[in-house]
Amino acid sequence: MALGGLQTPDKELERLAAEHGPGSVDANALAELRRERAQDKQVSAYRLGKFVVIGPEPSAQDELTFLLANEATKLLNPDDVKRMLGEPSEVVTKDERMTSRIWMCTSCSEMVVSEDPRPVPASCTRCGGIAFKKAG
Repeated sequence: MALGGLQTPDKELERLAAEHGPGSVDANALAELRRERAQDKQVSAYRLGKFVVIGPEPSAQDELTFLLANEATKLLNPDDVKRMLGEPSEVVTKDERMTSRIWMCTSCSEMVVSEDPRPVPASCTRCGGIAFKKAG
């Protein structure tokens, strides 16, 4: 299900993250999307008003919930959303993001190697893919 246009393509999320900067909702969502995919999870990004949710493809019931939540978030601030939906299951700061010395692109198996542990690469230099997993 495409969530009535709420699903945000990876390239669009990358563009928004670059445009809005490293501390933006979009940059944090992109980092979360990459972190989840690095763990071999099949997830996508879904825009809910000014928020971005990272998760698996939703069911029909989830889609209705998302659409209603999208309308509600247009009127609510982040504290209201947390009160209604509860605290997130995990909050990862920039310093706590998953790092590795070796990342492998899951599309073409290209290895990205660095001397120091680094966060997930922005994209694969070989194929342009954005899904990576830890390789070392």
